[in-house]
Amino acid sequence: MFAALNEREKRTLPDPFRDFPRGSCHPASEVLGRYLRDALKIEPQVVRADRIFPQPRGWSTHAWLEVDELVIDITADQFGQEPVVVTRCSPWHRGFRIIEREALDSWGEEWWNDYCAPVFERFKKFVGG
Repeated sequence: MFAALNEREKRTLPDPFRDFPRGSCHPASEVLGRYLRDALKIEPQVVRADRIFPQPRGWSTHAWLEVDELVIDITADQFGQEPVVVTRCSPWHRGFRIIEREALDSWGEEWWNDYCAPVFERFKKFVGG
């Protein structure tokens, strides 16, 4: 969906999504997670983690979804990985230190409404839902 947007359209997105995938891993995971929950009745968890990479990147945080040990990551390309990762075995993800596994919506409805809801509505139209 984001690749189909031109630069003017990207500027209309909430701040965390304007430089997708960079810096948008948690809100993007929330959007996809809510879609999976609403459309497919799947209840993923958001995994927040950190890792020290070689310079110049250094310390970074990242977030992705997990469902029964299945990794679903739609922003891994900000780290040079494939743009969409869906796997049960990801040595790259295992290299992170898990900070927290949390339920969808755990950052509250105000955060969702400010940062995710507008993108969620566009996403549903994009996938025909």
